[in-house]
Amino acid sequence: MPATLPELTSHRARQSQLMFDYKLPAGPFVKIVDIANASGWSVDSVIRAFDEGKLLGNKATMAGTTGKERREHHRIPREMAVIFLETIANYGAGESFSSVVQVTARWPKSLKQELIEHLSR
Repeated sequence: MPATLPELTSHRARQSQLMFDYKLPAGPFVKIVDIANASGWSVDSVIRAFDEGKLLGNKATMAGTTGKERREHHRIPREMAVIFLETIANYGAGESFSSVVQVTARWPKSLKQELIEHLSR
């Protein structure tokens, strides 16, 4: 069992990754807009969740193209995005099963066999 918060967070995100990984683009960090697309929320709602501390990540203010303007950039670790999506998910039993089927269809044959063996216990 994971002992520290980072270990617990990573462990939980790895478990949730099966449901939500295919909804996010590849890479260690995701954008607010990617989380909005995966969740069905508006970008403003995801930013509000970030500002309220429901979505963890970093925010930086950077200079714009003219030098006078400023723009905010959100950097969300993939694991935090997966945990956020897990937290806000409101799927019925059929939708959850459909998501699992979509994910497991991409698994290698050996992993599918391991799942079958586990379920038949």
